[in-house]
Amino acid sequence: MNKSQNINRLKNIDLRSINFLLIGDILNHHKIFSTKKILNFLFFILMICMLKAVFFDMGGTILHGRDIPGINEKSFENVNKTLQKYGYSIKVKELSEAYEKAKEIIKNMTPEFIELELIDRWKETLKILGVKQYDIIANECMDAFFRVRQGIGIVVYYDDFKPTIIQLRKMGLKLGLISNVDYSVMYFIDELKLRDYFDILIFSWKVKWKKPHPKIFEIATTKLKVKPEESIMVGDSLRADVGGANGIGMTSVWINRMNNDIDLQDLEPRPDYVIKNLMELIPIVDKLRK
Repeated sequence: MNKSQNINRLKNIDLRSINFLLIGDILNHHKIFSTKKILNFLFFILMICMLKAVFFDMGGTILHGRDIPGINEKSFENVNKTLQKYGYSIKVKELSEAYEKAKEIIKNMTPEFIELELIDRWKETLKILGVKQYDIIANECMDAFFRVRQGIGIVVYYDDFKPTIIQLRKMGLKLGLISNVDYSVMYFIDELKLRDYFDILIFSWKVKWKKPHPKIFEIATTKLKVKPEESIMVGDSLRADVGGANGIGMTSVWINRMNNDIDLQDLEPRPDYVIKNLMELIPIVDKLRK
């Protein structure tokens, strides 16, 4: 049995059912361990079962996109305005098709667990369109695309997010965000006030690794100064969030926002808990802390 499996077994122990003083007396009476070793052992068990942090996924877990009619056309129109300054005039349809083609090209060039470079997608888009200065003006085009998407509520929080965060803060827990997302998130980070809600923000575009690779979880727990076994990971992806959390020894919580009636035994990877609303996380946290 490996380390993560042992940790998962320990997580299922109800500390309230263990008489630590009795265990200590028995071990000491039979001279199995010295008093110091017994105390260290009991302290280790308590620390392993102590919950200190909750990590959240972003898209589909705490926030979601809104359909804004005509926003894509407006975004590409703004890109065209930028290109016109350099002597190019490209129709919205051509820009859109080139962008989608570039997305596939960059995706196929990028290893599975490494985040795509958004700027590379824009450079490739301009190359496809025959823009000679693509390397110089890619950033400007990218900014133009996202500028018209800011401040219009294209990305919003679920109603259950803020009440849950407030409650978890009152419970004294550290809070972190671990998201598979490209650089586009940086155009909305201030609008969403993400830094106000979380102690750390771990984005795959920044650390390069994507969930479910253990490296991104290791970076997050290390930065927040907690151990995986002291943490919960909440997310809507079984593969990325639950699978990644299980693999590193975190308690996994799958949020089923589709409200489907699903048997826990049928899920793979299998989460430790399933919720349909973020507020359902509070009694789980309360249980794990006792």
